[in-house]
Parts: sequence; structure tokens; C-alpha cells
Amino acid sequence: MANSKISELSELTTVANDDVLAIVDDSASETKKISFANLSAGISVGNATQLQFTALNSTGSTLTKGSAVYVSGHTSETQVANADNSSASSMPAFGIVSDDIANGATGTIIIGGEVSGINTSSFTVGDELYVGTAGALTATKPTGTALIQKIAKVTKAAASGELLVTGAGRTNDLPNLPDGNIWIGDSSGVPQDKTLTAGTNVTITEDSTTVTIAATGGGGGASDLDDLTDVTITGTPGAGEVLINNATTGQFVNSTLTAGTNVTITEADGSITIDSTGGGAADLDDLTDVTITGTPGNGEILISQTDGTFVNTTLTAGPSGFVRITNASGQVTIGAGDGTEVEYLVRSTAVSSAGDVEGNIVKFGTTTGMTAGDVYVWNGTNWVQVDGDADTTTKGLMGVALGASSADDGLLTHGVAYLSHDPGAAGDILYVDTVTAGYLTATQPSAAGDFVRVAGYCLADNKVFFSPSQDFIEIGA
Repeated sequence: MANSKISELSELTTVANDDVLAIVDDSASETKKISFANLSAGISVGNATQLQFTALNSTGSTLTKGSAVYVSGHTSETQVANADNSSASSMPAFGIVSDDIANGATGTIIIGGEVSGINTSSFTVGDELYVGTAGALTATKPTGTALIQKIAKVTKAAASGELLVTGAGRTNDLPNLPDGNIWIGDSSGVPQDKTLTAGTNVTITEDSTTVTIAATGGGGGASDLDDLTDVTITGTPGAGEVLINNATTGQFVNSTLTAGTNVTITEADGSITIDSTGGGAADLDDLTDVTITGTPGNGEILISQTDGTFVNTTLTAGPSGFVRITNASGQVTIGAGDGTEVEYLVRSTAVSSAGDVEGNIVKFGTTTGMTAGDVYVWNGTNWVQVDGDADTTTKGLMGVALGASSADDGLLTHGVAYLSHDPGAAGDILYVDTVTAGYLTATQPSAAGDFVRVAGYCLADNKVFFSPSQDFIEIGA
């Protein structure tokens, strides 16, 4: 390039290594030269509206045009990756990608000036843009723990819009703070400028590093107990005195604790010790209203007499046999009484499910697989389901099965039962059924060769009063 005055220069399309920029100081008669060959190859002055640098994409994917990027490293070239305001390690952004940069390729990063051809249609002219996540730009100021970096301003809002890059390379947001003010975070995690003001009887002093808040006193607060309006201190309190409320006046007054019978109270500075001196009963027999006779046996209890005294005694079951009492060490068990051969089952609720019964129960035989609520007879070897078609399944001891096992669950021989079936209407006489084995029926058998035996009465639906007759009749031809 030939020597030229600045006023004569036109736009340079190419730059040669021997080109220089000469700055002449007329007053000192000196000329300073800047050689383009000595400028860093990585820095370029693009057009008059941009400041750029060249960077390498080694992220593994394409860096898209308009993305905010940070300097992620350096090999032969400065490396960049998408900036992200959620992590300090990927901030601050140092510029905006001018055009898509494929992985492994170099491209241009705009660190100042205009960027055009970017979709800014979701913004408005004048919007100030912040670094978002994954290289995105946002017009919403980050909140919470996100880092804040204002990086650009929208100069054209369109599908092919323009940005003015203004804040590359810095992450800050808070302005200077007036003297005496503090930053207070609000519910969104955004700091707010607040003035710290001293209230009554409080002073606030500041220096370059510290804020000191102190009480000045003089606010009418009590300096000791006797200054409190609801406390009256009489004389000089002695060691171990306490404040106790006077229910009549509502005042708290100082008082000395007084020991009652079999109690000692030792008072000292800052402590009170209360001990028992004994004198009470050592065991039950020492109590004036208790008389222990002999050595109490397992499960004996104390029971009151008409004269108001207590004596030891053993609970005894009555002669009816319907109550069983078992005395053991530290306990008494009261249960329903069972005979050796026959049990009597009493329920606290009405029978409602097949096999529910109340009355006399027998448990013998080795029959299993029975159906709860079905009716059986003992044939001398096993319990079999009743059936009015034969005398062997009609005569003999009859019972309602409580469960599957004759030995474990047993059968009701007399009482109230809930059958597995509905035998008839309330008040009907019930017979051994000739149709379904194990069933009772309100229909009296009438065919020749059938056997008639009354088994009880229907109370309602499946609930019956079970009281089998000892007699049965065979119907003749």
C-alpha cells in the first residue's frame, strides 16, 4: 500500500505484512509506526460495527448462530462452548457466535458491536438480553441462584433481526450501593436496595467493613426483677429463695420453700435440693387400710370390704361352670367356662356368617373337609352330611359344623346357628333335606322310603334355632 494520509484512505480490502500505520506527532517531530505483521493473528477488526475474535468449537456439536459462548480452554486456538447461567464454570460469556460453527471448526465470535441475521422476533426493540442456559439469550432477568450477565440489546426485532453486543466478558449485576443501605433478598432471590434505619433505643454505626447495631437502653425496660411491675421483692432475697405467684394480687413475690412432713429442703446460692426423709409405708401391709393375710398366692387381688379396708383374696369362679378364672403370677385370666366333654360358646354379636353359632359345642372325631354351616350326623366312625334318603344319614347325634375340622372347630348340637343355606321362612319347622346333602328344609319329606326328622326352627333367613329331635320316621310305600 502506498503512503497515504488518513483523509485519503479508502476501505482496505487486503492487508500486506509490510503495511504500516503511521502516527505523526508534529510537536515532537516524531513518527510512530504500527506494523500489521506484528498484530496478533487471532484479533481482527472486521467492519466498523464489530469487534471479533476467532475461536475453535470442540464441544462435540454445532455452536449455533446467536448463541452466547464462554472461553472453555485453549490448544492451538482459543476454545469456546455454550455459556450457562446455572454454573459459574460456564460463565461469563465472552461473545456471541456470528455464524454456525461445526464441531472441530473455527468461527467468528462477536465480542462487541452488531450481530445481524439473528431471529429476534420473540423480543422487542430495546430489550436488554441476559445470558440464559445452554447458550440461549433471554429478556427475563435471571432470579434465584442463577448468575446474571447482561450481554446484548435488541436493535431490530424480526426473523432476521439484529443485536448490539455490549456486555461480553463480565458477570455482575448490582450497582453501587448508597451509604447506609444494604442488599436484602426478596422471595424470588432477587436482591433489593434497602435503607437500614435505627429504631428506638438502637444505634447503627458503619465503617468500611462492619455494620454495628447496638441497644442504647433508656427505653423504659427493667434493669432488675424488682423494676418489673408484677414483681415485689421484700428485703434482701436469701439463698435459695424463689419467686412465687400470689393468686390474690397477681404479683410474684420472693419466698423461701418450706419442707413438709418427710421432706427436707436444702437451699444454696443458685440451687434448691428437695429430698424425701422416709416415713411412708414400706409395703402394702404397712398401710392402715390394708390387711394382708398369709403369703399372697398367684393372681390374688386386693378387694374392698364394707368397712372400707382392703384385703387380699383369690377370685373364684361360680358353680355354673360358665366362667373360668386362672390365677397366675401377676395376672388373673377370666374366660368362658368349658366342660371336659362339652363347651358352651357365648357370642358378643349376632350370628351372621356360615358356621357362626352360640350354644353347646362338641369336638371329637377325625373328620376334616367339612363345610361350615352344613349339618352332619355321627355314624359311629365319621361325621357325614345329613340326607333324608337313608336312615344312616338321618339318625344319630346331629350337629352344625363350625369349620372344616370336627376336632378343632367342632359342631353345635343345640343352640342358635347361621347355616350355609336358607332353609325356609321365619317360624318354619325344619327337616333333614332329601335333595341336597348337608341341608335342612322347611318341606317335610313325603316320598316312600324317605326319612322324616325334625332338626329345629327357622328364625330368619339362614339363622335357625337348632334342636334336633331324637326321633325319626321312615315313610312307607
